[in-house]
Order: sequence, then structure tokens, then C-alpha cells
Amino acid sequence: MRLSCMRYVTLCIGFLLICSILWHSAAAQPCVIQEVCPDTYLPEDADEYVIISGSPDVITYALTDGEGTISFPGPFPEKSRITVAREAASYYSVYEEYPDFEIINTVPGIPDVSATQSFRLANTGDELTLLTDGLVTDRISWPNDFCCRRGQIHFRDVNGEWDSRVLMIGQSRLNPVQADKVSGVAFLSPDCSREVLLTVIRDAKEELLVNVYEFTDLEIADSLCAAHARGVSVSVLIEGGPVGGVSDEEKNVIFRLLSCGITVWQMGTVSESHAPYRYDHAKYIVADAHHVLVTSENFTRHSLPPAGIVGNRGWGLLLDDNTIAAYYRELFRQDSSGPGISSILGEEHVPVPFCNQTYQPRFFPLSFTNATISIVVSPDTSSMVTDMINTAEESVFIEQAYIKKMPDGSLHPYLSAAIDAARRGVTVRVLLDSYWYNIEGAFDNDEMVSLLNTIKMDEDLLLEARCIDLASTNLLKVHTKGVVVDKHKVLVSSINWNENSPTFNRETGIIIDHPDVGAYYAFAFQSDWEGTRGTVPGQGNKKDQDPVRLAALGIVILLLLVLLVVRKRRYR
Repeated sequence: MRLSCMRYVTLCIGFLLICSILWHSAAAQPCVIQEVCPDTYLPEDADEYVIISGSPDVITYALTDGEGTISFPGPFPEKSRITVAREAASYYSVYEEYPDFEIINTVPGIPDVSATQSFRLANTGDELTLLTDGLVTDRISWPNDFCCRRGQIHFRDVNGEWDSRVLMIGQSRLNPVQADKVSGVAFLSPDCSREVLLTVIRDAKEELLVNVYEFTDLEIADSLCAAHARGVSVSVLIEGGPVGGVSDEEKNVIFRLLSCGITVWQMGTVSESHAPYRYDHAKYIVADAHHVLVTSENFTRHSLPPAGIVGNRGWGLLLDDNTIAAYYRELFRQDSSGPGISSILGEEHVPVPFCNQTYQPRFFPLSFTNATISIVVSPDTSSMVTDMINTAEESVFIEQAYIKKMPDGSLHPYLSAAIDAARRGVTVRVLLDSYWYNIEGAFDNDEMVSLLNTIKMDEDLLLEARCIDLASTNLLKVHTKGVVVDKHKVLVSSINWNENSPTFNRETGIIIDHPDVGAYYAFAFQSDWEGTRGTVPGQGNKKDQDPVRLAALGIVILLLLVLLVVRKRRYR
């Protein structure tokens, strides 16, 4: 009996020891290289750095590139990430925080590493090995694990994969945000957009934050000046180097804003202060910390025309929600105070006459409540657009200024997702602009339409593409960047479908989930889509007509003929 008890105790102790070992093994996080930036913008890559995941149990760390080795002590009970920079002073000038260690002594108080021989991260290709307490726990190399690019930070995502997005120095790392039970207004250009925007500005009482790629409209500028005059804090951020440069009309607007005391900032590379984004292409307003207006349109006369005047097709949303407003306020704060931001001077110019061609509005603002909102920010969360299209079960309507192939010749990821939706039986329609500069090139919108319709024919898909008929719709051009999924979810954004926009630009957008809003934009899309029938070369011939409608028409004609025959027999 005593022996049995001893065996029982021994077994229990052994079981507890095994559980303890397994628990500690599961709880211990492996020490790996989490982030590295070998090729920076500063001369001699003085701010290059490595970040490793730390452990409170490790006594010493070491990094070697095969030529030199640096070592530094642990443990770090309070830190899970340890940053080692080449020069702490240079690192601070870029990231506004100090690293845990530096290789070259530049800042008193920042510990130096112990170095043997030369330790330097090569730009084109190198190997880096991490040793913790003398044991190799990680090894990376480039270009095997990632392709090095000047100014790019290479990092492991939550799945341990490298570079799930292109992350350039100075760019934000924002996570998706969702808000429920949101109320607001949906609107369209050229029908009703201008009055919605001007009302937001006129009703502001405390603060207006404006971020827009192109700003040439003096009436909108004067509205901001009037808000400033009544005590509203107004700040404006624009792109400092738009395609074609800052126009005289925009210089005139900047001059007007500065003259009335409004702060105007520009984003662009200045000296060693490198802009984090190729273009600040976003278009939004935050008003009084609870209203956010997001649109595809720049603040120009043809983008946001007065009611009854012709203009671009654009989509927009005005949202009333504190969570969304707080997100956009922080976005504006980061972008207007980060690298590449500087003041800008305007010049007074004689205003250019604008087009007064008339337009009969077909759409009016739609008020809604209880919507679910997801914020899309490029390049941080651009993949949400693909995710949205992947949820389609019935239909995907795409209306875009243009769609470009990727540099390697492959289809854009958003477009690939739409084609995959068609392959699983979803009806997909793609409507592109037909303004002269979007159809005169060797491969632009008309060639993209032809390609998509060829895929449709080859694979017998519910897929169709068209270039819009601007004459019959009485639009200047299509400038929106919108998607409607299942007539329920809608993307309203500034994101163009090319490599640059979702990958390197600052862009913003909203995915709204609401049946009335979905129906509103689906109807607007259908209106533009039907306006193309029979007018655009190659898009309106008999082969392109809807076979279901033709069949229905044939049945109606047949029934009428039968009725006619019956009546003749009855009255003989």
C-alpha cells in the first residue's frame, strides 16, 4: 500500500513537471528578427536599424552578418522589441524616438553594442543571423526573404511573413476600424455634391481639417475663410507636387486661404525630409470632431460643380460619428506633422472661366441611419477592397476612372478578385471613363474593356465591361473610384486601380454596409451603365445586348401574335 502511494506521488510530480515544461515552452516566445531597414534615405544609411523580439530570460543577444558581429546584453523584462540602430542621433531625426542600442556612439546615455570587425547592412543583398545566449534562433537574408528597396522598412506580419504590405519610412501603420449604427448622407457629383460640402463648412462651429490632392475652387476657399472669420480653427493639407505641378488656379486658392489667416501645409520631399507617400491623394474634411466627409473628388469646379452645371461623376459620403471623426483627426495629425511637410506660398492670379454647360440633376442626397462603416486607408489597409469583393455572392458593380495592369503585366489585385467572383457565378460589370486621355493610349481603358470582354467570352462568365458614353450621360468624365457589392456594400474612395495608389499613396475610403445606400449607388451605376448602350464603338452592337431581355421581348411579341390570331378566329 505504501509503495502504491509512493508511485502515485511520483507519477503526480512527474506529470506536474511535464506540464510545467510544456507550459513554459508554449509561453516562451521565440527570439526572431522582426524588422529591418538596410537602405534608408539619409547619407551612408546612418539611420539603418534592426528590431528583434526580446525575451525576459535571455542574457545576451548577438547579430552577425558573416563579416562582423555586434552583441548586447539582456534581459529586458519590460520590452518585447529591442531596436539596434547604426546611429541613435540619425535614427531619432527620422523616427523621433531613440533606439535601445546604437552601433556608433552619437548620443550620450544610449548604450553602445560590442562590435567585432565591421557590421554593416548591405543594401542589395545580405544575411543576418540572430543568436540568443549563443544559440542561433533566427536567420534571414535578402533578396531571398524580401527584395530591398530604398526607403522601405521590411517587417514580419502577424503570420510571420515578410512584407505583407510595402511599408516606406514615415508611413503610418493603421489598423482597420469599424463603426456601427452610423448616420449620414450619400451624394453624387455632379448632381448634388457641392451643396453637401459647402453645408459642412458653413455649419462648422469649432474645427475644420481639410486634406485634398487638388484645390482650385475659390468659392470653397471663401467658405473656409468665412468659417475662419467666425472663429473656426481651419487647417488645410494639400499635395505639394501633383501631376503637372501646382497650377495657377491652386496658387490663387492658397493665396486666398493664407491671406485670411488659414494654415496651409503641403506634403512633398524637402531636402532630407522625404515625403512618406508618393502623392497625398486623399480627399476628406473633418468637422467639429464628429462629421467626416469623404469623396472621390478634388476641390475643383468640375469635380464639385454647382447644381445644374455639368461635371465629373464622383461619389461621396458624409458621416456623423465620433469614432470615425477621431480616426480621421488622428490621420490628419500624423500626415500634417510628419516628414515631408512644409508651408507653401500662394500667388494671386486672375480666375480662369469655368464651364457653364447645363446638366439636369438626376440624383439628390440620400440620408441614412444604422449603417456599418469600415475605414479604408492606403497603403495601410488597401487589401480591404479585395476582401470586400471576395464577399460578393450576387453582383459586383465597378465604376472607375481607369484600371491599369501591374508593372509585371499581371492584372490588378482588385480586378483579379472581381474576375474570380465572376468565375464563381457572380454578375460583374466594369464601367470605365472614356475621356480622351483615358482612351487614346496604346493600352488604357478601351483596351482594358476589350481584354475583360475577351475573358468573358473565353470563359463564358457573367462579366461585362464598357467605356461610358459621356455624351448620353452628359458627364465630363468618370472620376469616381467606386464598387458596389450585392447592392448592399459600397466603397467610396480616392483609390485608383493601379500599382501606385493602393501601395504608395496616401488615400482614404469608406466601405459602407447599408441596403438603402447600396441601392442608391447601384441605381446610379446602372444609370451610367445604360447610358453607354448603343453609342460607344464596339460596346453597343447587337452581340452586346442582354440575351435575357431579348428573350423576354421575343416572348411578349409571340404572345401578342397568338392573341391576334385568337381574336381573328373569334370574330370571323
